[in-house]
Parts: sequence; C-alpha cells; structure tokens
Amino acid sequence: MSGTHVTLTKREKLEQAIAALEAQRALLGEEVVITAISSLRLELQELEARPEPQRKLATVLFADLVGMDASTQEMDTKEVLEMVAPLWERLDQVILTHGGTIDKHLSNGVMALFGLPLAQENDPERAVLAGLAMQTEVQAWREERTAIQLTNTFANLQMRIGINTDMVVFGSVGSKGEMTAMGDTVNIASRLQTAAQAGTVLVTQKTWQQILGRFEGSGLFITAKGMQEPLPVYTVQGEKSMALRTSGRGMAGIQTRMIGRDFELTQLQTTFAAVAEERRANVVTVLGDAGIGKSRLLQEYADWLKEHTNTNTITVIQGNSATRHDSYYLIRECVASWLQISYSTPSQMAREQLVAGMSMIDGGDQGMAEFIGHLIGLDFSGSQRIQNLPDDAKQIRSMAFQYLARFFAAICLERPLVLVLEDIHWADSSSLDVIEHLGQTCATLPLLIICSARPLLFKARPRWAEDSDVSTILPVGPLSLQQSDMLVEEILGKGEHIPQELLSTITEAASGNAFYIEELIKSLFDDGVILANSDGWRMGATGLTGFQVPPTLTSVLQARLDKLTVYERIFCSEPRW
Repeated sequence: MSGTHVTLTKREKLEQAIAALEAQRALLGEEVVITAISSLRLELQELEARPEPQRKLATVLFADLVGMDASTQEMDTKEVLEMVAPLWERLDQVILTHGGTIDKHLSNGVMALFGLPLAQENDPERAVLAGLAMQTEVQAWREERTAIQLTNTFANLQMRIGINTDMVVFGSVGSKGEMTAMGDTVNIASRLQTAAQAGTVLVTQKTWQQILGRFEGSGLFITAKGMQEPLPVYTVQGEKSMALRTSGRGMAGIQTRMIGRDFELTQLQTTFAAVAEERRANVVTVLGDAGIGKSRLLQEYADWLKEHTNTNTITVIQGNSATRHDSYYLIRECVASWLQISYSTPSQMAREQLVAGMSMIDGGDQGMAEFIGHLIGLDFSGSQRIQNLPDDAKQIRSMAFQYLARFFAAICLERPLVLVLEDIHWADSSSLDVIEHLGQTCATLPLLIICSARPLLFKARPRWAEDSDVSTILPVGPLSLQQSDMLVEEILGKGEHIPQELLSTITEAASGNAFYIEELIKSLFDDGVILANSDGWRMGATGLTGFQVPPTLTSVLQARLDKLTVYERIFCSEPRW
C-alpha cells in the first residue's frame, strides 16, 4: 500500500467527525451525539458561510509612529498606548473618511486597505490623500501637546507611511474568520513603510502611475528586505495645484488631439459667451459613463478659456468630488482653491487664512468666514455668532448658504466666474444642495457652473437639472467605430501600418470608451505585443496572444462589479476581453 499522506481540509475533517459520531449513535446515546453534532454542524455552517478567497486589485497602506522619547521604553506598554489613543482615534477617522478600511492595528502602527471589500476607481488617490492627511494630524497633535506642555515624550513624534497598489488575495483567516489581504503586495507596502523617512509618504511605481496626475513627487530607488533588485519608489510631496492637475490618463509622453467631441466643446463655448454677455447663470451637467471622455472635454475647454480669455477678465475655480464624501467637501475645495488653502493646512492656520481672505470680500463681514468655515468643517464653534445658535443647525446652514451666495456673487461682480466641478456623482448631498442654491440665487449673475457626472447621479438626485431656466444637460456618448479608429491611430502615431486585427481588437473591446482604448494600448506595450522603437513602434513577435487587462482598467471593472447585487453578478454577461 502506498505511504502517500493525504491532508484533509477543515471542512472535510468536520464532515468526517460528524459521520463518525452518527455511526456511534447507538453506543454513545442520542443525547451525547446530538449535543456533539450540533456543535460541529454550527462550526461547519460558519465555515461554509465564509466567502472563498478572491484575487482583487487593492491599495495597501502601512503607517507606523516613530520618534517617541526614550522615557517610553521604561513605561508600561498599556500606558503608552493609552497616551496615544486619542491620536489613533483621529488617524483612524482620517482613513475611514477617505474610504479606507482598517485591517489591523500593530504595536505603534496600522494596516489599512483601499478597494476592499468594495472597490472605487480612485482607491490609490484616496490612500495617498489619507496618508498626507495622517501626516498633518500627527503634526497637529504633536504641536497641541507641546503647546499645553503636557509632556515632552512626543516632541519628536512622526509617522512613516508606505503604500502599494497591486493584486492581493482577500479572504478569511483565523478561527473567527477575519477578512484580510495577503500576498506580496501587502509585504511590499510593509517594507516601504519601514524604508520611508519619518514624516514622509512612500509609494511604489504601480501606485505612482495611477496618481501622478494629482500629486507632486520625487523618484528614488530603495533596497528592501527580500528584494534582489533595487525597488523604484516615489516620495509624495503633496497635491498639485488645481491648475496643474490632470486626469493621469493617456499615454505618457504622447500628446493627442481630442477626438469626436467638437460639438460638445462648441456647446460649452457658446454657453460661456451667453453667460458672460447676458449676465445669466447656467449650470451645465456634462453627462456620460466612466472613461467616455468627460475629463478630456473639460480639460480642452479649460485650455480654450486660457487661450481666448485674458486672465484678468475671468475667474476659474475647480473642484473634484472623487476622493472624499465629507459634508460640503466639494464646496470646501472651491473655497480653499480660491483662497489658496491646501487641504493639508492645519485647521488653525486654515481658519486664519479663511478669515483674512474673506475680509477682502463684500465689505469684510466677519460672519461670512465664520458661517462658511463652520459649514465646510473648519470648526468655528468658538465664534460668538455660532454660539448664539448652538442648537439650531438648520439656521446655521441657512445663514451659511446665504453667505456662500454672497461670496460667489462678489467674485462674479468683478468678472465672470466659471466653477468646474468634476465627478459630482460622488459628491455628498449637501454639496449638491449648494450647487442648486447657487444656480437659483445667482441667476442674474455671470456665473457658469460646469459639472461632470455619470448617470448614477440621478439615483441620488432624480430631479437634478429639472430647472430648465438655469440648468442644462450636455450628454457625452461613446465614440463611433470610425472615431475609435482615429483615436488609436492618434495614440500610436507614426510607426508600422496598424494591422486590422490589432485595430479591431482594441476598438471592439473598448466599445467607444476612450479610457479603455488608452489602457488597452498601454497594456499591449507593457506585454510586448507592441514594441517602441526609434521610428515609433512595431508589432512584437508574440502577436496578440495572452495580454493582460491593465490595473487601471481592472479597477474600473472591479468597482462596477462590486456595486452589483449577487443576482446581477451571477447572471450579468461578462465584459468582452
């Protein structure tokens, strides 16, 4: 007989134990067997209820506190933890506010996941914004402790943060079935955190490729434990100004013409002319699916404004809802952008900048800064005006809305104002309320509010843009097959003649979605199907066999799947790849 050893799974062991007890029912007695089997069956049910491990794209963040005073080494661990507990409450809230989940707390650190259990398309951006905000919180907490001279223990306290984006195995571990992420992606994020300098956020190249349109950073190589080759990484230095941000999409180093959106661009140009000449507000919602070309259209429109309008005769303020869901976050972005307040600016400094900036507007009414600031989360609860209305949130909101209308109206009096608000389908309901309020109360002012949104906006706001006097919907549909071909040719530029098989593979799979076309071409380069050379490009020897879906496209698809019901996941048709 063979000596082969067979390893049984826990499920198989439970099933065998139940079967063995059933066979001994007569010998052991009904009561004993029923009691034992009930316990085993309950354990089996719990085991079967656990989801099977899944491979998913995720962004993993590791953070660790360093620089505690040497005196903490003589203190009891529990005592040290109690001292920093208030800080961890603030740091945990930062992670949750940015859409992350806390996987586990480790000694002086934390592991957080973005994209698990549910994915969003900009999880890497959210993770990096969370990392920067965590650094700000640590700095503020340290300064608060120093100011009130509680202790010098944390005078040099700082945080190291490492972030990585890639595929992980997401499943349950331990007897209680806790869900967690596992694999090399997690290990690399942990090693980045260890390698990061105190006070910095270090990200891998895969994360950087997906966030470079929004953040400033510098590249370097590190040698991490377990790595045979130096690892290319980036230190994130902060957010770019709104004027310098890009979608991060497109082919690196390749400038392409906008394809297939001439009609929509003309509509936006005509609308601006009407708003400026007639001094009549308009709220335009550029509506279309993910990746269809809304951001590129708005970018092209912003470029047109710069080319055709003197900077002294127009004001442009931009905001984006994609990274946070705080109440009034989109409005905070607009106000902060105009006053040049960074999101990472400590709260006290932000309040001071807000008061100073608004003192120059509308007669310098102090109430404007206090009510608007309080509404957008800068905490003016110490204001006498706010204290006079401590239990009347509705009246505070009403006053803040009036001041916001006066704030934007004052800007409009100097020159036409264009608010460019991207991804409002992700905006909180309060921010949408403000947009509608501005459209109505500033109706006789040269104010143009351009919003980009996906159709899911109407799930939250079924009656959005119903006021036809001030609201317009500008739909953006898929590119035609001919336009898709033109985009592929535009991206690939000079080089070999594009084989029809390659052209058809890209355009048919993308179904008129410009983002999909770009990402598929990137993937073809990455997999060696297309090779770059001095003349442009050429087909690789492998042909079209076996290329993989690129991570950025995976995140879009994964986010869509995560929003489906179980029934829809089972019965909906698979994407064509």
